[in-house]
Amino acid sequence: MREGDYGLFVTLSNYTKKAKQYLDNTPIIRGINGTELVDLVLKYYDSLSEKYRKMIPLKMVYIPVISIV
Repeated sequence: MREGDYGLFVTLSNYTKKAKQYLDNTPIIRGINGTELVDLVLKYYDSLSEKYRKMIPLKMVYIPVISIV
């Protein structure tokens, strides 16, 4: 990376303790783990262009839950 660049490193798993320390000490690289990636997709899915929604076709599903009081 050159001066003025920023990076994004995505894993579908989790980062090791050593990797987290490295990312914490390297402010020009942002790390996203699998849980954060799913949260971001769900949060911003409706804002994505149709092109990207076709790449990640999600469908809203309702699941009934029985409340036990």
